[in-house]
Parts: sequence; structure tokens; C-alpha cells
Amino acid sequence: MSTTYPAVLKTYGKQPLEVVPAGRWGVDFAADCITGETISSAVITVSTVAGDASPLVAGSAVIDGTKVSCRFSGGSDGNEYTVQILATSSAAAVYDGDIAVSVTEA
Repeated sequence: MSTTYPAVLKTYGKQPLEVVPAGRWGVDFAADCITGETISSAVITVSTVAGDASPLVAGSAVIDGTKVSCRFSGGSDGNEYTVQILATSSAAAVYDGDIAVSVTEA
């Protein structure tokens, strides 16, 4: 049985010790929202990598209108993580946006 994963909207790169502040990376759900609709809450989940000694850590969701972001830290050199952002709107719609974070020591 094969597993189908959702399409990743964008891939970002960081180094293991780099800390990325909220607002820099995330998903803008404006194209999904109707006029006047905003994001009211969001849950951010980072995929796990077996045996990862220093996993990528996503902070709490920061919402700005239709945009959802968070602070990112950690991650092990050579690993790529999928970050799922589930956003609930003011119209009670639920949107799913996924980004990838590739960690490489330069």
C-alpha cells in the first residue's frame, strides 16, 4: 500500500543552529479565503525523522489576517522536514498548507 502526501507549497533551507523568527516562513491562505474571511486559529505539526537527535522545532502559530507562520529552530544536518499548517478560518473552513524545511550545515 502506498501513501500519498499532500503537495508541499514551498521548501525553505536553514542551518541546524539557525533560529528563524515568526513571520519569515509560513503559508498565506488568502487565495483560499472569501472576501473578509481571516484565519482565527492554526495548528502546526512537524514531521518526525526516525533516530533524529535534534528535530526541527516549530513554535506557536502566529496569525496575521490570512497568514500563518511560526518560529523555527533546531533540525539535524541532512534532514528534510514537512511542516503541516492546519488553519481554521472565521467562516469555520479548515485549510491545510504544507511547507518543507531542509536543514544543511553550510
